[in-house]
Amino acid sequence: MILKSELNANNRITAIEALAIPILGYSFCIINWRLKETRKDERKTRKIPTMYKVYHPQAEIQRI
Repeated sequence: MILKSELNANNRITAIEALAIPILGYSFCIINWRLKETRKDERKTRKIPTMYKVYHPQAEIQRI
């Protein structure tokens, strides 16, 4: 929903961070994440903004 909004790219990323970081932070304390699962989620994290043309596919990975 955020990615479909008319916000500029910087505000979209800020909104995503505001929603995603607390959820992930909470789940890291409860769930024992395996490396394979975290890499799978990382791929999804890069794929979705790229589909909505918010993030360039060849941009620096550490920015994510």
